Amino acid sequence: MRTIFVSGASLLGAIFLFGLNGCGGSEPETANESTPTSAAQPSQPSASAESPPAAPPSSQAGPASSDLTPAGQLLNDIELPDDYPSDAPIYPGSKPSQAPPARLGRVGVIFRSYDDPAQIQQYMDQELPRLGWQVVISDDLPNGILVQGMKGDRLMSIVVSIFDKGQPSEVTMIALTTDPEES
Repeated sequence: MRTIFVSGASLLGAIFLFGLNGCGGSEPETANESTPTSAAQPSQPSASAESPPAAPPSSQAGPASSDLTPAGQLLNDIELPDDYPSDAPIYPGSKPSQAPPARLGRVGVIFRSYDDPAQIQQYMDQELPRLGWQVVISDDLPNGILVQGMKGDRLMSIVVSIFDKGQPSEVTMIALTTDPEES
């Protein structure tokens, strides 16, 4: 049964990562457009007259990024979708940056943080049980961390990965997918 969870989560993680890379390519960022100033407060990207924003501005205040690299896409702020389950965790200080369309009936949101993935993993390992989920997997992956929880027949997958590691633009992605809450 664990193999099913791992392969399913790996696939979901790949979908999130492919979605990020598919929009902007995977070339490394050469310009220093966004440097975090603290763990809780992202910096504003520098003004650039070279290109217009890639996405329309959101209704929530925050930096808008015209950078199409995976790290750059995480700088967009969005509102938390209405269908985000009330029993799904939100890592403290993280900001929702993308909400891909539901696939296979699952809800997904990508958050950004500037914290270490191990710290995020520790939080999720404690927060999921508090929200009624049983942690079934909490493992390191080659490029990040996977945490999965079960609640009844609902599955939640959380993939945590760093983009631009060691660079001033380093940002941590928290990709969460889950089955919607039962009515």
